[in-house]
Amino acid sequence: MLSGPIKTKVIGKVYKEQMYKKDKWILPRISPKCENCNNNEYYTITCSTVTCIILSSLIKGDKVYKIICPTCGETIELEFDEYLTIEPLIKINKKYEEGKIRKIQYDRSVDDILSKIKII
Repeated sequence: MLSGPIKTKVIGKVYKEQMYKKDKWILPRISPKCENCNNNEYYTITCSTVTCIILSSLIKGDKVYKIICPTCGETIELEFDEYLTIEPLIKINKKYEEGKIRKIQYDRSVDDILSKIKII
């Protein structure tokens, strides 16, 4: 088995203020502020996939999700359950940033998502 290219794409953003539920940080393993530069208002989320070559066949490997400080580039690999916890926030942020929903819909959706999130 040979490892092929690693493809990485930006999935979206999650804002620092969205990561609190009842004054508790929803991803306890990840610092609310970047531990390297202490200067971020949001984190960028990426997904990397390694393509493996097995006997002339291409097989997509596991996906690796990372949370990245946009200011300094400090990167932490997310556990899959951590990614699943913030995935709805990433999706709604992307819809809002692309102009697919209005501010009032966005705010309601964020509140709804946060009410359903379980702190890990």
